[in-house]
Amino acid sequence: MELKGNGTPQVGYQGACSLGHLGFSVGGVRTVPLDLDGLLILSMVAPGTFVNFAGATDGAGDFTMALAIPMSQALVGNTIWSSAVTFAPGPGIVEIMPDVQVTFLP
Repeated sequence: MELKGNGTPQVGYQGACSLGHLGFSVGGVRTVPLDLDGLLILSMVAPGTFVNFAGATDGAGDFTMALAIPMSQALVGNTIWSSAVTFAPGPGIVEIMPDVQVTFLP
């Protein structure tokens, strides 16, 4: 499954997934729409399952992340949330992408 994003051209991005989307504060006034949970950490350190969740946007600001999660009956009906931030030297976080709901179907 692919998750496409668009932001500022030629800056870094970091994606993540979470079991919830209440959000957490960054920089005091901005909120990343994901929960700080084990899936968030896993999605940032398991590149075989969370493919291209870190990189750089292209000249148009586009990027594509992918979930390489094998379908299992245990996942059916469960929902996770995904989001990403773009960042650059100096300003730090440039953009925070809206959350995307992913529900596993049979």
